[in-house]
Amino acid sequence: MMVIRLFAAASLLALPGCLEDSENTVSQEDFEYLEEDARVLQEDLTKAYAELDEYDDKFKVFEELEKKAETAEQKSKELEELQKEKEAVEQQMRDLRKEYEDYQKKYEAKVRSEAVGEEREELALDGRTLKKVVIHSVSETKVKVKHADGFSTLDSSKVPSDWKERFFLRSEEEIAQRAAELAAFLNPPVEAEADQKKSAAKPLTSYQKSRLEREKAEMAFELLDEKVGNCLVSVKRGEVVATGFFVQDGITTYLYTSARVLAQVGELQIVGKNGSEWKKFGDLEVAANLDLARLVMNEPVDHVLTLQSSGQEVEERATVAVFSLEKGHSSLVKTKAKIRSVQGSSYQVSPSQSEDSVGGPIVDTSGQVLAFVTLPLEERTSLWNENQFSSARKRVIISRLDHSLQWSKSTFARFGTASQRLEDFDTSSRLLLALSKIRPNLQGLNLETRVGRGPTISETLKEYKKIDVLSAVTRLDNDLTEKRVNMKQPDLNRKLRTIFQSALDKERKQKLVEKEFSPYHWPTAQESLQFREEAISALFEALDAVKR
Repeated sequence: MMVIRLFAAASLLALPGCLEDSENTVSQEDFEYLEEDARVLQEDLTKAYAELDEYDDKFKVFEELEKKAETAEQKSKELEELQKEKEAVEQQMRDLRKEYEDYQKKYEAKVRSEAVGEEREELALDGRTLKKVVIHSVSETKVKVKHADGFSTLDSSKVPSDWKERFFLRSEEEIAQRAAELAAFLNPPVEAEADQKKSAAKPLTSYQKSRLEREKAEMAFELLDEKVGNCLVSVKRGEVVATGFFVQDGITTYLYTSARVLAQVGELQIVGKNGSEWKKFGDLEVAANLDLARLVMNEPVDHVLTLQSSGQEVEERATVAVFSLEKGHSSLVKTKAKIRSVQGSSYQVSPSQSEDSVGGPIVDTSGQVLAFVTLPLEERTSLWNENQFSSARKRVIISRLDHSLQWSKSTFARFGTASQRLEDFDTSSRLLLALSKIRPNLQGLNLETRVGRGPTISETLKEYKKIDVLSAVTRLDNDLTEKRVNMKQPDLNRKLRTIFQSALDKERKQKLVEKEFSPYHWPTAQESLQFREEAISALFEALDAVKR
């Protein structure tokens, strides 16, 4: 269109000359019209030339931009090549780092293995000095040493500074942090970052959050099976069996288990899940008011648990796991539960646990021990403890270990004989009570009379080990029932007074002193003393009756 207008303008500009040559003349009015039209066309032509000049300028700019685009494209290709070179160099760095880490692990393992058997006359540790120290084993987190008093395990926070540097010792937290940093370096989290961005774009619902937490807890507990299982043992003494577990407390390794097991008579058997046995142990400590005792281990223990710090109370509804070993077997038993409530020194969990779990630890998702399955210290209502003959399942208590406990030391030998000593004491009390229930007549002593809710007088006398009393009562009863002698009531009363007084004189000399018993046995001893007083009082009444 612009070209047509330019052509028309040029034609009009040439028109006056043509008209001058023409024989036909143009009127003045037509001439002026044509002249005006020529002027307008001249202006359009001027504008067209200006626009052409502007177009030329823009075309030059376009050409310059086109050259820059070509240059940018070339640089982009160069950048891609540099990026490839960068990725190749980073991969080389990762390969070198992996080789270095492998070498470092082998070197550290060599240094640690060469230290085994090294001796020190003394080793000072936070105010305590170990004597005649021999390094038993060294791992990445701890050093196990044998010393004059037994075995101790020293973690990275307790070893001397020169050992920590020399053996490359680290805490569990440092190992985890180092492993995370190495994993991040060797495996750049490109996909993980993309997933995080994707997740961040869409907030989780409360249900999704709850489900995610449950899944995390499930995964955490699955990973704990081996860790916790390796720390569990079956503890047996006499006919009683319970679970136990090893705990590292400071530099000392303990076996935690039910005090009821250790209170039996017989050889103590400590057997791990893989069949390992431990037979060397030191001091025994008993917790006050709990069915809980711990033994100092005097031989190496490879796997130990840690207790949660005192005062860090677990929140209600927190998920925990109860671990134990099946009685008589090495099979690991794990039950997941929730904390329902905190009641002073114990937790209430759901579902409830059975006595099969006694001695087992309750751990959180990190594997720290929060509590311990125990049996209650039940009060006796008589000299015959009906509960021990009951087939009903006993209730258990989830006793907290994440708060302060009062421990009392005792020798293993004294603790093991205390139960038998109390039983012997109660046997004598049962004799006194049984004698007080004799209702004699000239036809016999009525020895088949029951003593309270317990056995008969005859049955009670048979468990008494002092034959003189047993034989005297039995002989007198036989004389009466079989009419061997012609006995009158005063003679019968005199014979009974002699028997009663003899029993009182012998058994009243027995004493139970608190300092001779642990906190586990002393409550039972106090009950035994109370029953003894009742039995003596009853026999004195019987003695008065035959004096008349």
